[in-house]
Amino acid sequence: MAVSYALRPIGMALLACMLGAGLHVAVAAADLEVEIADAERRLAELLERFTEKHPDVRIAQRKLDELLARRPQAAADEAGLRGTYQAEAAAQAAAEASAAPAPAAATSAAARRAVSVRRAAALRCDGGSTASAANRLCGRAEQDWTARASAPGVFYTNNFDYPSREAYLGGAHSYVYADTADGLPKLDLERHLTLSGAGASRHNWYAAEGPNEAGPSWNLSFAGPGAKEVPHKATRFYMQFALYADDEWARFTYREGGIKLLMLLDPSSAPFAPGEVVIARHGGGAWLSGFRVTKMAAGFQLTWRTPWIVRGDDSIYTFYDAGPVERDGETDATDIDLFEQRWGPRRRNLDPTDPDYRDAPRFEGGNWYTVEVHVDVRGGASVLKIWFAEYGAPPVLLTGYMDSGLRENTHTYRGAFLINRAENTTSWVDEDTFVLFDEVIVSDAPIPFPGGYELPWPGSETPQGWPPAGASPR
Repeated sequence: MAVSYALRPIGMALLACMLGAGLHVAVAAADLEVEIADAERRLAELLERFTEKHPDVRIAQRKLDELLARRPQAAADEAGLRGTYQAEAAAQAAAEASAAPAPAAATSAAARRAVSVRRAAALRCDGGSTASAANRLCGRAEQDWTARASAPGVFYTNNFDYPSREAYLGGAHSYVYADTADGLPKLDLERHLTLSGAGASRHNWYAAEGPNEAGPSWNLSFAGPGAKEVPHKATRFYMQFALYADDEWARFTYREGGIKLLMLLDPSSAPFAPGEVVIARHGGGAWLSGFRVTKMAAGFQLTWRTPWIVRGDDSIYTFYDAGPVERDGETDATDIDLFEQRWGPRRRNLDPTDPDYRDAPRFEGGNWYTVEVHVDVRGGASVLKIWFAEYGAPPVLLTGYMDSGLRENTHTYRGAFLINRAENTTSWVDEDTFVLFDEVIVSDAPIPFPGGYELPWPGSETPQGWPPAGASPR
């Protein structure tokens, strides 16, 4: 359409201009519009067959994003060449627009999804990062990352700013399950949903795989990105990372186990060694949980002796306390609903739809989150703390133990696994899904959360009132 527009009789002066030095600009703009239309059609065709997470859809989406990013400059070039004839061209364009039939409304689900994806692609932060509801630092993510990554005590940083998938895989100490048997990428370099850098570590699940434990894992050495050896050992450190939760991943529930997200150990050793720390998403709902390995695996839980309404039950957030709750003469010590509002999810009622868990921290689809873990295995008492928040929000000290039972050994601590693995699952997702990891920092000192928020109760500081009356670490 743009070619025919450029060649219509819109006045001799303007036509002469367009036929001169500016003709190639108009033709280039027209060619761009043709490419955009082709890319939109290709994306819509793929969305009729696949979900937005399918690799072919993602490739087509990225191509469309690149073309759309060129449109403002093409329009500016063409407008500059029109010069004093802009009014004539605008009047002609308006006349033609009024005579043209209105575009047909999108009727298929795929067409509506294609429009939605294009609109989301247009919401970008400064520097090209995609905006999200959780990314409160939109426009300042680069500066915030630089401040955190360059702070005293930091000895490992990675925001996955790699030029290719090959470089991304090469930046790991090691990795497992990088591809499916059919050659689809289970580990991939994400270019669309990113924070400070140009990439993120994408860990895919495919619905067609069916239930499996072949969770993709990108493993790092504390010696630095790309290091294949593990010479750097740390027994007291802080590790922070950002995680993006896809809708389907956050919705998925099963009762057989949890979804491993981070494993702290020696990446050159076999998993499930003494001292290992695992941070996970609970199988029963999108709550942060995990366990540590001492003589056996032990989860992060508080066992309640009182009040009587939950005697013998466990709450999975060991440090969380939303504060006293009262209603209609009842309190959190006499009413089970009020108890859950104060102390969060409990083992005997892992119902993600329970309204009493509405304000309890959890992963929600379409948002970035920040997680930080502190491990200190020096001396007789060891500390294990995990903080959690939406990206750009103040951290909450959520779970862990003041005396975790962890002790120093040959496996503590030389690196970590960034992983997306469902343990013991016999159910599976209904559509392709994924999580993303980004902005990994490991430091000898506490790491502020994005936005400059300091950690509450860092190091060996015992939170006020911990453990709560009537409860003890399990």
